[in-house]
Amino acid sequence: MQLDDLNAETRGPTTSMLHVLWHGKWIILVCAVCAVLMGAYYAFRVAVPKYAAVTEMVFESSAPPIPNIEAVVTGQAPEDAVINTQLQIIRSGGLVDKLVEDMSLIDDPEFNHLLRPKPLFSRENLRNLVARGLGADVAEAAEQDLEKVKISVGAAVRAAISVTAVRNTYIFHVRVRTTDPEKSARLANRLAELYIEDQVTKKFEATEYAVNWLSERVSALEVELLQKEDEIKALRSETDLVSAEALDGLRLRAKELRERVSTAEEAISRLRASLDSQKEALASGDEQAIVAAFSDRSLRQLISSENAALFTKRAELLLTNQENALNREISQKDALSASLAQMLADIDAQNSDLLGLNQLVREAEATRVLYETFLSRLKQTTVQIGLQQADSHVLTNAVPGSLVEPRKSRILILSCLLGGIVGGAIVLLQNMMNAGFRSKEMLEAYTQIPVLGEVPVMPIRQRSGLLAFLRDNPTSAVAESMRNMRTSLVMAQQEAPKVIMYTSSEPGEGKTTLAVSHAQNLAAIGKKVLLIECDIRRRTISKYFDVNGDLGIVSVLTGQSSLEDAIILDEQTGIFILFGEKAEGSAADLLTGGNMQDLLDTARDHFDAIIIDTPPVLVVPDARLVGHCVDALAYVVKWDSTAQTAVREGLAQLRAVKIPVTGLVLSQINMRRARRYGSRYGSYSSYGYSGYYDN
Repeated sequence: MQLDDLNAETRGPTTSMLHVLWHGKWIILVCAVCAVLMGAYYAFRVAVPKYAAVTEMVFESSAPPIPNIEAVVTGQAPEDAVINTQLQIIRSGGLVDKLVEDMSLIDDPEFNHLLRPKPLFSRENLRNLVARGLGADVAEAAEQDLEKVKISVGAAVRAAISVTAVRNTYIFHVRVRTTDPEKSARLANRLAELYIEDQVTKKFEATEYAVNWLSERVSALEVELLQKEDEIKALRSETDLVSAEALDGLRLRAKELRERVSTAEEAISRLRASLDSQKEALASGDEQAIVAAFSDRSLRQLISSENAALFTKRAELLLTNQENALNREISQKDALSASLAQMLADIDAQNSDLLGLNQLVREAEATRVLYETFLSRLKQTTVQIGLQQADSHVLTNAVPGSLVEPRKSRILILSCLLGGIVGGAIVLLQNMMNAGFRSKEMLEAYTQIPVLGEVPVMPIRQRSGLLAFLRDNPTSAVAESMRNMRTSLVMAQQEAPKVIMYTSSEPGEGKTTLAVSHAQNLAAIGKKVLLIECDIRRRTISKYFDVNGDLGIVSVLTGQSSLEDAIILDEQTGIFILFGEKAEGSAADLLTGGNMQDLLDTARDHFDAIIIDTPPVLVVPDARLVGHCVDALAYVVKWDSTAQTAVREGLAQLRAVKIPVTGLVLSQINMRRARRYGSRYGSYSSYGYSGYYDN
């Protein structure tokens, strides 16, 4: 089970966080106070005061009162775009540059950073020094820098200017923020004046441009109109041009001639047909046919006379007359056709000339209308040159600015909040980074091994005061916790363990103190107890007792002494002690083999309980060697200190050599801090142990 899951099971996350924050309230308070002090120093000593002055202006819109369809569809009035455009124009580079030049702001240190006091080793000084050393032209570089300075000053001035529009009105505010209230007002008012002057100047320039353009256009149109009129006069003088009505009369006459030509052609056809029939009749010699063909009375009368020569002569005369009539008709038709052709040619010529004339007249009329329109607009524009007015004007001039920066109260409040947040973050971060154990439940959930006891911090300054404290305070929390642990050890196995070993992951976790306390607890109830110090490298048990001896466990294991001779009795507590000794070789080599088992077997016959203090598991292998010889193993974990990884690895090493851990002991619990913690996590404290176990 992960620690976060265990924390969620044991306490709500909100409550746990509040407890953690309450536990670190002094850190949070210190951070908040430091942040307030820093904020106050900045607000009252470091921050440069800024004053803002506002000029109120109004834009007189000339837009039509009725919105167009585009404005209705998009939901945005055209005036909004116009107002926003004017706001951008006021802060545009052109006006700002004019303001910089007009007010000589390039000589103002507030906007020109080069005029501010610089340290001796500033970038500019070093650059100039390097340039002189390389033989570069410092003056030329200064000229190049001047352009950069102008750009920089313009940007600084523009940053000090803000323009805002009043909602649903044509009023907008020009706001300038500087370090001087009077200067803020002057800049705001002057910027408004430059803006108005710029509007008038642009309108004047636009009007002047329009006048020049219209003048040129009117002159060109006038020349073009005169040319058109001259062309009309020339066309009328060079051609026999008639009017449109006369041309229509010619068309009627041509129509009549065309009809007469058609009539003549029909008459010719009839005469030619009659002539052909008469010639056929004469050729046939049949008088009746001849009379029928000519239809002449005289010829009819001669048919019955005896003079045939007269009949024939009369018929030939009639034929000649018929031929003459046909020739006359043909001549007349040719004359009419020639007249018609001439008339049609005249009509075409007249029509072409009339079309050209009409085209010239129309072009001249259009030119005259355009000329008169431009001439009228020129007169109007010329009159407007001296009547230009700005679209905006000032409603209220700026007065000396009011203080806007720094906002001291806001800085202090924000500093306090920020400091509190930082302090809270530090507390929570410390809480998250702690890899130790703060409760029995957390330790059991992590290791899946029962916790035999929870022992508070021993209220002693030196190790030598432990036994006296336990003797004089039999009902203290420490003494009760030792009784509970003793009971848990007895009940952890079917048979009460006789040989009990104490070990831990790292030094400083309190295993020796617990071993001595356990021995004292058993001796206090009349048990014959042997306390064996297997931590022969550090040999700290002697600091708890007033007795000492020349022999110890090394002498017994090496056969130089018997167990009975090496054991020392502490008269005050009734505890038998087998102290550790300094070994000539490796301590682990002494514990290897059957010597330790033989020692314990001998001790079992003479003592009711045997308590063994062994070195930490992660440091030396002694505990793994002794662990096979004991009945119970108590694994000590220091509260809110021993890392989870250290506990996991220490238990894994014991498990690897098949040494069962009877239970865990959570030692050195700070009861005051434990009551304040809302969660089960704490800060990890690393205890060094290099040097204690060097052979």
